[in-house]
Amino acid sequence: IDDRPVEADGSRTILEAAESVGIAIPTLCHGAAPGARGACRICVVEIDGQRELPAACHALLKPGQVIHTQSPRVVSVRRTLLELAIGGTRPGSDRAIPTRLDELVAEYGANPLRYSGTGKPRTSGGRSGPSPPLPGRAGRSPTPA
Repeated sequence: IDDRPVEADGSRTILEAAESVGIAIPTLCHGAAPGARGACRICVVEIDGQRELPAACHALLKPGQVIHTQSPRVVSVRRTLLELAIGGTRPGSDRAIPTRLDELVAEYGANPLRYSGTGKPRTSGGRSGPSPPLPGRAGRSPTPA
């Protein structure tokens, strides 16, 4: 992991293995409610030879993997995930945003306006504007009951 050798026996997550050698990987949902593990995706990492970016808190470390926790691709994906999470809310102005999220927004240079829909920050946790109604089933007409 990040050019540091780590013992891999398939029983630890990438996050646990990284922490064991002093490598910090950011998380938001880790340690939250049961079933939330991997939901925020902030802990994504890049594994050589693998196209997708797995959540380090969920993926097991396997022998022979070469893992990057701060590659340009990982940093870009984390920034986008943070921008989606804050969605136009001015960091620190809405106490519904956890302090850890504020810290990560600053660390990754996330733009709170990028996905606001209006180009203006929201000042509350509500939506930034009206949205068209979504169909009941991913673009299909609702099925009669």
